[in-house]
Amino acid sequence: MPVVSETIREQLQAPASRTAMLPHLVPCLLPGHKIGTPSPLFKKIEPEYAAYLKSRFAGKQTVKVGVSVASAEEVTKLEAQVEAQGMRVRQLKAEKAETSVIDGAVRELLSLKQRLAKAKGETTQAKGKMKGKGKKKGK
Repeated sequence: MPVVSETIREQLQAPASRTAMLPHLVPCLLPGHKIGTPSPLFKKIEPEYAAYLKSRFAGKQTVKVGVSVASAEEVTKLEAQVEAQGMRVRQLKAEKAETSVIDGAVRELLSLKQRLAKAKGETTQAKGKMKGKGKKKGK
């Protein structure tokens, strides 16, 4: 942006010695100073050029979000399975079941959530905690 800074200095008709950045604000122009002719500092981006930039830098999306790939009946069935498996995981945790049993139930729940997301056409990852993840050492 040195070009923009130089343009601003020229429009203000400020001396070149007034371009240094100081740690505190210092009035550089005296009262009554006449500024030059203002002009645009940045080039206007026309809609055609904006569209070009969007197409150039948009990246590639391979997965369409929000497009359902399963019937409503299948989605409802998967939602019920996710709900039932979630209840099973909660029950196992409340009963203080073995960790391996809980982990297996959680893996099944995450698998069902991923299948449900695919059926709905979503690209979200299933959330859940597994043993050892996110724990800090010494705690």
